[in-house]
Amino acid sequence: MRSLIKSERFILTIYLLVFISAILILLSFDKIHIHLFINRNSNETLDFIFRYITILGDGFFVASFCLLLILYKYKTAITQTLAFALSGITVQLIKNLIFNDSPRPNLYFEAFPEYSLRFVEGVKVANYYSFPSGHTASAFALFFIFIFMIKNRWLKVLFLIIAMLVGYSRMYLSQHFMIDITFGSLIGVISAIIIYSFMGRYNNEKLESSLIKTFFKLK
Repeated sequence: MRSLIKSERFILTIYLLVFISAILILLSFDKIHIHLFINRNSNETLDFIFRYITILGDGFFVASFCLLLILYKYKTAITQTLAFALSGITVQLIKNLIFNDSPRPNLYFEAFPEYSLRFVEGVKVANYYSFPSGHTASAFALFFIFIFMIKNRWLKVLFLIIAMLVGYSRMYLSQHFMIDITFGSLIGVISAIIIYSFMGRYNNEKLESSLIKTFFKLK
């Protein structure tokens, strides 16, 4: 794990700076005004973009994607599945055992009738289990596994940006507050580090194979 953190210090430093910046914003402004700022800086074009970007963190999408990865490489599929499972289980334990009554923006703002939220048409908003964001955790777990797999720094940054956009989409769509996605991202990154380090111990020909290669070998 230490060797992974050392080798990936470039992208992890960028993430850490973003995380610290988010914490500073959370400490400087209240959740209402942070959310209102995001909610008021919206338009139909962004509605369309974030409505679909958020799918990248959806549990069904990530699970399906992990399944498809067996066509590419068994080890990658297993690694992604375990990272997704670890982040998802962690999120659900926190949601259900500790913060099971945390209201989402839709419900939270009902106590403040002087403020009105703009919702994206066609997006069903939830009311409870706000903290932490499961979509964000899944997205960060997914993309950080890929970040650890590739060498190109620009692609690493691109994947980080995509994961961040998934997190931002959760606020834009009024599904979560900033604190939810901030700590959701942390859960995802830590899950990716743990699982990638764990799977790094296993190297054999079968894991490096794929369903396609196995199929053609049988033929």
